[in-house]
Amino acid sequence: MKKLILTLLAASSIMFANAQSGSWLLYGNIDFNFYHLKEGAPETQQLGSIMPGLGYQFNDNWTVGLAGGYALLSTKDAGTDKRLNASEFRVGPFLRYTKNVSPLFSLYTQLDAGYLGGNTTFDKEDLPGQKFNGFYAMLTPAVMVHVHNGFALNFGFGGLGYTSRKYDGADNANTNFGLTFGKQVSIGVSKNFGGHKMHGHHEPMDETKKLNTKDDE
Repeated sequence: MKKLILTLLAASSIMFANAQSGSWLLYGNIDFNFYHLKEGAPETQQLGSIMPGLGYQFNDNWTVGLAGGYALLSTKDAGTDKRLNASEFRVGPFLRYTKNVSPLFSLYTQLDAGYLGGNTTFDKEDLPGQKFNGFYAMLTPAVMVHVHNGFALNFGFGGLGYTSRKYDGADNANTNFGLTFGKQVSIGVSKNFGGHKMHGHHEPMDETKKLNTKDDE
């Protein structure tokens, strides 16, 4: 029994060590879904996006880095096989605060901001006045599930966002402020590597090595 308890404690210390001061964070989130443009209409939309990022964790809670992203919204035209495609890319810095709540789970909130740009095409042809650029900001809470050796699964359920897009030929930018909690789902994977060992942390199985092997309690 003592061996089992000490083994579990050692495993817990390894999980907590996955996100240490001085480590690097590499992550990627992706979502993809289908939905009807409106009920009863034959048109469908495909929405896919991918957002990778790389950051440096300068203490046990805070990470700063650079993130990017690409999203595609595709709508099928009713009665034809032609598609209206709206694409957008983003790039900018991010700041993340992470709080460990157990050996298995962590909570984090990430603030992203930066430049965005994109274009809209119909049947692969550019549409006049549909190129745009601007900036974005978003605040996203999420749950991190530690898997093994610095790997974790990330789950988000929306957040708070702001975008400003200026289209070619337009006098003013289109701005949007949105609250998406419970309206979207984000799934990703992350990996922490490198870093300094925390005070009091021992090498894996140190405790079990010190255990008297004759003790079978």
